[in-house]
Amino acid sequence: MKTRSLKIIDLSLAARGYGFPAIAFLFLIYVPAFVCAAQDENSRIRISRIQARIFYNNTGAFSEDAIGGNVDLWNTPFDSSYSTLVIVELDGVPEYLKSDIRVEFAARYIPFDRVKGVQVVRQVETIRNGSENGKIYVAFWLKKTGCNPVRLAARIVGRKQRFRETINFGCGE
Repeated sequence: MKTRSLKIIDLSLAARGYGFPAIAFLFLIYVPAFVCAAQDENSRIRISRIQARIFYNNTGAFSEDAIGGNVDLWNTPFDSSYSTLVIVELDGVPEYLKSDIRVEFAARYIPFDRVKGVQVVRQVETIRNGSENGKIYVAFWLKKTGCNPVRLAARIVGRKQRFRETINFGCGE
């Protein structure tokens, strides 16, 4: 029965003079749709947030998000805090990735033990697994933070758009 319906379609296309051009047209319409569907899966992934959590050496604890404004960022080295964990949050991650996703991170700051001399930290992490809840968290570690603002930038490799934040550390009397 399926064979008959296919023959009828073929005969109707041939009878109308469409034959090969009609089949080629259908091929050109449907194949790009499948390719776009695969590309769209990764294009939905985006950076939704950057968090910064101060690490306290004397307790082994982390602060709340220092970017949100709920953490005292004045004279943090005197509170036994010399490093910061930066967490880049990605949304729209499918349960199974068809290809790896790479996240590039950069931080620009003057370490607390220097008066001048900007330090630039660049790191890249690869995400190989998807997520059931659509989120992935990528961690980056910064050392000697605490007296000067830290400018953060993150992006998905292959894309121009960057997500930027600043940790407004400061020191003084």
